[in-house]
Amino acid sequence: FGREKYTYAGVTFVYDPVYQEEVTSYPSRDYASPDSGTRCTKPIFLRKKYGDLEDQMKLRHAQLRTQLFRTRNWTSHTVFVVDISGSMRRDDVNGARCRSDGVWLCLARDFCQASIESKTASVTDVVSVVVMGETATTVVRCDPTGWTLFNTLLDLREWDTLRPEGPGNYLPALEEASEFLKKYDTGKASLSLVFVSDGKPSDEGDFVGRIGEIAQRFGRRLTVTCIAMGDEEDFGVLEEMVQEAQAFHANASFYHAALSMASLSKIVSNLSSVVASSKMELTRHSDVQMQVRTDVRRERHDAPDDKHI
Repeated sequence: FGREKYTYAGVTFVYDPVYQEEVTSYPSRDYASPDSGTRCTKPIFLRKKYGDLEDQMKLRHAQLRTQLFRTRNWTSHTVFVVDISGSMRRDDVNGARCRSDGVWLCLARDFCQASIESKTASVTDVVSVVVMGETATTVVRCDPTGWTLFNTLLDLREWDTLRPEGPGNYLPALEEASEFLKKYDTGKASLSLVFVSDGKPSDEGDFVGRIGEIAQRFGRRLTVTCIAMGDEEDFGVLEEMVQEAQAFHANASFYHAALSMASLSKIVSNLSSVVASSKMELTRHSDVQMQVRTDVRRERHDAPDDKHI
């Protein structure tokens, strides 16, 4: 009926703009704690780039994306898996409106924008994003690093674009990410899998074994980063996933982000430097990208020696 609803500091307000009065208010089910992030620190807002020229920029971006798909002249492919379960609505991250808002903000500002401005990434560095809810949904598919990607990530902050809700099932998201890495692999680009979650999986399955299969295929060319958000949650599965990736020689790391934008920003900022280092390794001995064999399965570093020749 034209009324508006706001959630702030753990309280939901329903407001009538015609009569300019509050209709009702009640404690929000998304409320995290008395020290909620929106109460402690003003949320950070960013403006989209090239507002008046956004349509032309989107057109150029689509043309470039089509060209890159045809040539597959990629130097890196980073796949983000982002948890959008209901718990990601909690407003306990200082500097963000909620947990998912903090993740999208950091990906836009500290990964995409920082890479563009520092020139550590270019349009040949592509990014894919899979969101992890009851099912896995691809919201970004092999987009070149540029301002259109930056704007897309900012759009994902809004709940009318993507609302966190329901369970967070790990297995469908791992399957989708694995398919991305395999389907679009050329053997030349460095690969990164970034997994962001604020709790243990809602489903059951061999998550550790699945990440091991991915790492076994790509080995050192693959960087795996698991980022855990929250204070009291159980992140044992994420830690085991990292250990399994390391067993197959992948460059894998586990980070426990404190519930603040400063902590999350520091972790995400490090990702772009890790991707840059991985790209350098593929061109270490020449200016031409090396092509790695993709039909070899790596052996675990703790595998016992074969007694028979």
